[in-house]
Amino acid sequence: MQDKRGFSAAGQPKQIYKRARWKHFTRWLALLGMVVLDVCLVGSGVHHHLTYPGTLTASAILKEIIAYALVALCNLSVIPSIVMETDSVEVTSDKIIFNNLLFKMKEKWEDLTSLISPPYLKFAILRSRKFLYLLNRRDIDRFEDLLQTIRHKACNLPK
Repeated sequence: MQDKRGFSAAGQPKQIYKRARWKHFTRWLALLGMVVLDVCLVGSGVHHHLTYPGTLTASAILKEIIAYALVALCNLSVIPSIVMETDSVEVTSDKIIFNNLLFKMKEKWEDLTSLISPPYLKFAILRSRKFLYLLNRRDIDRFEDLLQTIRHKACNLPK
């Protein structure tokens, strides 16, 4: 007799592909560190201008805007992989469930539109009608089995 986690809500068997928990927690730590650094940078500027009112000059504001723009650029290079990279994938007979760092999404097999898995990238890119998912080939256990299952069950994927 299998445990309850091995079945979907309809009682059908499901397969779960996930990455190691320590890798998931490092993603949370990186996101938390990034948010804390951003808040501290803005708080430091506000504190400085409130403590020393004479320092609010045009050149000081320009320097702060440049610093904020550089931080925003760094954040924009990291945020897509944080938001779109999947932590775990649950495969059932009628749908596929993606657990990302910040949210969980369910997709029907018919809604998947393309799967690109170049061997030189560490991510496979799965596109649906709603969203774009990054599947990390180095982190997810049984990655090739997951790709074969997706190609087999999704009827709209180009061959």
